[in-house]
Amino acid sequence: DLIMPDETEMLIKSLYADRNKDFYTAYKLAVIATFTFTGLSFSELKGVLKKYINLKNRTIFIAGVFNHRENLWKNKTKTQASKRDIEILDEFMTILKWWLVKIKDMRNPYLLPSTRGTGPISEKKIRDTIDKIWSN
Repeated sequence: DLIMPDETEMLIKSLYADRNKDFYTAYKLAVIATFTFTGLSFSELKGVLKKYINLKNRTIFIAGVFNHRENLWKNKTKTQASKRDIEILDEFMTILKWWLVKIKDMRNPYLLPSTRGTGPISEKKIRDTIDKIWSN
C-alpha cells in the first residue's frame, strides 16, 4: 500500500518526537526522512556519502551507488543523468543536520552507516526498519 502525504507527515512527526530515545529510534527517523524527502532508490540511498552533502548550498550530490553483492561503492549510477544534485528541502534540513551531528563520531563515510564496519546500512536492514515502523 502507498502511504499518503498526510500519513507520512504524521509518521515523521512521531519519529521526530522520539528521535533521542535511542540510536535505533534515531535511525528510523533518518531512514524514513531521507527516503521521503529525497526520493532516492535503495542503491542510491545506500551510496550517499557524507562528503557529498553540501549544507551551505542545500544539495546532496548523487555520485554513485553501493553494491552489496560486490561490497563496494561504485562511482556510477543507472544512467549518466542519475548523477545529480538533489535539493535539501526545508523540512528535511533540520532532520539532516541533527542526524549528521548524531553520527559525526562514527568512522563511516555514509549518510546511513552500518552499525558494524565501514559500509552503509544494508538493504535488508532498511526493509526491516520500515517493516517495524509499519507494524507499530
